[in-house]
Parts: sequence; structure tokens; C-alpha cells
Amino acid sequence: MVLHAMPTIWVLITVLFVSVRAKPWLEVEGLTNDAKKDSNFNGTVSSKITQLNDPNKQIMVHLVGNGSIVIICLTQNATSAPSNASNTTNRIYISYDYGDSYEDKTHLFKLNNGSLARINNFFFYSKYESRIVFTDVYNNVIFMTKDNGKTITRTDLDFTPNDVLFHEFLPDRVLAVQKLQSQLWITDDFGNRWRLWDGDANLFSWSRDENQEPKLVFYTTNVLDVIYTKGDYIFFTSKHSEDRSDLFVSHKLGKPRKCTFDVPPGLNSQDFYVVDVTSTRVLVAVRHTDALSHLYLSEDLNKDDDVRFYLSLEGIMCHFPKKTWQNTWLARVDDVFADVYKVKGVNGVYIASQLTVRNDLDLAHVVTLITYDHGGSWRCLNAPVYDSEGNRIERPLSENCSLHLHQHFSHIHPDMRLQNIVSSEFAPGIVMTTGVIGRSLKVSLKYERV
Repeated sequence: MVLHAMPTIWVLITVLFVSVRAKPWLEVEGLTNDAKKDSNFNGTVSSKITQLNDPNKQIMVHLVGNGSIVIICLTQNATSAPSNASNTTNRIYISYDYGDSYEDKTHLFKLNNGSLARINNFFFYSKYESRIVFTDVYNNVIFMTKDNGKTITRTDLDFTPNDVLFHEFLPDRVLAVQKLQSQLWITDDFGNRWRLWDGDANLFSWSRDENQEPKLVFYTTNVLDVIYTKGDYIFFTSKHSEDRSDLFVSHKLGKPRKCTFDVPPGLNSQDFYVVDVTSTRVLVAVRHTDALSHLYLSEDLNKDDDVRFYLSLEGIMCHFPKKTWQNTWLARVDDVFADVYKVKGVNGVYIASQLTVRNDLDLAHVVTLITYDHGGSWRCLNAPVYDSEGNRIERPLSENCSLHLHQHFSHIHPDMRLQNIVSSEFAPGIVMTTGVIGRSLKVSLKYERV
């Protein structure tokens, strides 16, 4: 499946940092021009800062990569309700010189009545880097470009483009799904004309048949809900009642096998979120109550019988829309997430946020743990000994101080908007992030950013 939304910053041979304060600024650390030409470059790094002078509180950044020097930025106020769309201007900035300068392209995204569109997301084609699809779900408009935003084509739609999927081999064929009505729309001319697929489609993806030829697979919710696809694995849920569900997994579209969980006594499995699948291992977050979710691990994906899951970590930071944290600000967040980050380039390493007190989202009750064995065991992160200026950080071990890192919860928090963890398979073992040294993520008057 070639589907790329932009919730995080991409890292290839460069590292991107984003501030989300009142006036977002963008700092890019990357290879110098000479270094980019030398595959044997020894590590010299340059830094550049661009002031966007934009009033929005959040910025999404995409480095096109694969030798391109194009960087695309979308600024927005992510928590603004659709009813306030007319008072919000989301802006598009594009750099064609590797971040030395940025062009404000917002004026190219106009509605039929001449007013500015409210771009909420963009999707890019990994095989054809210059092709990008921008969506405005508030006005049901889609904008397409084949040249990295130098020219933009608008199409008014009869549906809401919540998700976009590119064909693996046909660059002009694009699919879009409207989630509320479970409708799938298809275009064969890169967005000019759309047709409705005849049937319900709650989820769709590319799979391969027995001859390894690509084929589009549709999944519906007549009996089972499809919640996740990864390679040859498809995960389904089946609901028995309001407070009890089962999870199934299918390999290469074969017979679904039931997943059994070692759930603590007195709890039911109500909802599932597949965190990650690697080889024969899988991590799944399970919602047990409206404020309690546990993380479970299985290494049985390659077996023919039921898939057995064992408890990996209790009380992880997890959100299921309209089902968890209904009396908090998280009730306004429509996306499911679990604060479990897979460190790229290093096998079996995950970083998780754990809630130490139930029914309370205060940062004083959020701690960070790390596993080096795929979730078999977890421990605190050792705090750095020295700060960025080389001064020793005096934190007595008796205070139980460790390093706590901001993840997606902090990224969408209305008072913080901090960037998520960044790592890359091209730089194994290197992690860029923002964090706090102490007993939790709660920031004291004196704190360190890592």
C-alpha cells in the first residue's frame, strides 16, 4: 500500500526540527552541498533557520527525498472545529532550494467562489515524488500537482476525501475514501473526473495474488471490521456486545485466526489498535475501559492455530475516539493513537508513554519507558549526564529521575504542540526528540530539553 499521510516529520539523510509556538519557524539540519554530492561524506553538518511569520500553531513538514531538494510545509490550527473554518487560514509553503527560502503558495489554493481553501492534509506518491494531493475536507475540494506545487489543479467533489491511495504502477490512478458513508471514489486521470465504486468500502489496500501481481482488495463491515493491514497480514474485529470484542488476523487473505489475550481478571477487551507488526511479532493496544488500555505482545503470527497475546505493558497512553477520555480535551481528537514509538534502524526497540494514575491526563502522571526486546520487558530511560553546554546535570538518583519523552499526546496537546520522536533507518541508534528530566513529563521551573 502506497499511502502516506503527514502526521510526523520525515527523516532521510537530513533531520528536520519544527517549533509550534505562536509564530512557527523551521530549522533544518542537513548535509552541505558538497556533502550531498559525496556518498563517502564523513559527517559535516550545516544548519539553517527560516522565519515563516505564520500565526498558526502547528506545522507539518515533508522532505520529498530521493535526491530532491523540495520541502513542503502546511501550517494550521489542528484543533479548530469545522464550524470555525471560515476564520482559519491554513497555509502552504514550499522550498525549492533545500530550505534556503520558502514560497507562500496559499494563493494557489482557492475555492470556486474565490476564497481560500482550508487545506487539512496532503498525500504524496513515493514512486513519483513530484505528485502530491492536497485535501480540503471542510469544502470537499481536492488539489493536485505533478510538479511539486508549481502548478495546482482544483477539482470540486461530491464527497469528502478523508483518505487517499495511489496505484502502485499507474501514476494517474488515485483512490479516495469517504469514511462516514464508506464510499470509495476512483480517478484515472489524476483527479479531473471521479467515479464511485459500487459497494461499501471501509478500508482498501493493495495486495498481491499468488503470481505476485498487484490487486486492489476491498474490505466491508458486514461481519468483521478491518482495522489494520500490514504486508500480508490483515486484522479484523468482531463485536459481541458494547463492552466485548474479538480480534482476528488473516495471512495472505486466508482464514482468519482468533487472537486470545491474557487479560487481567475483571477486564474485557473492548477495542483494539495494532501498534506494529514485524516478522512474526505483533504489538496490540487493547482498550479495557474508557481510561485504561494495556499493550500486548504476540510472537505467534506464523502459527496455524489461535494467536496468543501476553501482557507487555499496563496503562499505556492510548485514545479511541468517542470511547475514551470523553470528559477531557482529547474528546475532540478524532484519530486513534497509542504513544508507542518504534525506533527505526534498531531491531526490537520501542518507546512508550505510560499513565501512572488512571482517569487523569495530567503530565505529572505520564512517564516514558523503553524496551529492547520487542516489548518483553520495559525500563526507564537513563537521563543524560551533561546538558547542551557541557554542564553536568545534577539530578540525584534518590529522586527517581529519568528521561521522559514527548510523543503524539504532546504533539496534539493544545498547550504544547511539541514534535514527536524522530529516528531514521539510515542513522541507526540516533533519536531526535524533546523531553524532560524528572519523575514524569511534568515540566518544572527548571527543566532540560534533549
